Amino acid sequence: MSDHPTVQQLATRFVEVFGHPDETLALLAPDVQWWVMPSAGVKPMEGAERVRWFLNGLYAEMLDLATVQAALDELLVQGDRAALRVRVWAETPDGRPYDNVHAIFLTVRDGRIHAVEDYLDVAHGLALITPPPKDGNEIVRVEPVGPDHVKVYTSIEIEASHERVWATLTDFDRIGEWCDSLVKVTGDFRANGVIHTTFRLGLGVEQTPSHELIYFEEGRVFGWSDPVILGIRDNHRYVVETLPNSRTRFVQTDGFTGGLTSVMGRTLAGQVATVFKDFNRALKQEVERRAREA
Repeated sequence: MSDHPTVQQLATRFVEVFGHPDETLALLAPDVQWWVMPSAGVKPMEGAERVRWFLNGLYAEMLDLATVQAALDELLVQGDRAALRVRVWAETPDGRPYDNVHAIFLTVRDGRIHAVEDYLDVAHGLALITPPPKDGNEIVRVEPVGPDHVKVYTSIEIEASHERVWATLTDFDRIGEWCDSLVKVTGDFRANGVIHTTFRLGLGVEQTPSHELIYFEEGRVFGWSDPVILGIRDNHRYVVETLPNSRTRFVQTDGFTGGLTSVMGRTLAGQVATVFKDFNRALKQEVERRAREA
């Protein structure tokens, strides 16, 4: 009978010490391989010392390790492999909340963990840990409201009047000159009118859905609510807010409800938040460029 801890015991302990480098390293084999999905921007690591660098360095830069808490939602064991669904809560070093779900696979031999594979909602995670610019004029936020409702809020402050921001935003003939995602808008741009928006999805693929403008106020807001995918419905708005001193806050929001929102809503919201952030920054750059040249 082996004196080594079982796969289940090691997996449970791994979650208990999640975010605590020394306790985690005590569970690992010297030649451990630690893999985080490539979209997280972390290369695969080999050896306990390399993992030590990751946990004490890069990981600690993203999260305040003293605040990390983890809960084991589900554990499946087959042979020397364990599959874990882990909910992780923490704060960033500057005090912003982190809440994400990790799917982790462990390979165990001789009472030590020899391989860790960490899959997570990268887009959602990056939206949470990425700090706003130091001037504080940008916000990117994903907000789970309930199991079947996720909101996206983004905003950016622009050094130009709200009239100029609205004029640039709705200059649809030229929108593809400065925006990489929304490249064309046609149709009846008015309250309850139907417009056709061409989005560039990458690899030369474009998609042109139609939207009824159920939100519309000239010079201030337009938007729609339509089915997206797998029964999920969005609630997308572009809003121009007037600030003092001829400045403007541009707000872009969305919300996802219904269908499989409980399964993939946060992933979808994280991806959308990244697209919105890039759109907002491109709009700011174009508006301020036109203002300088006026």
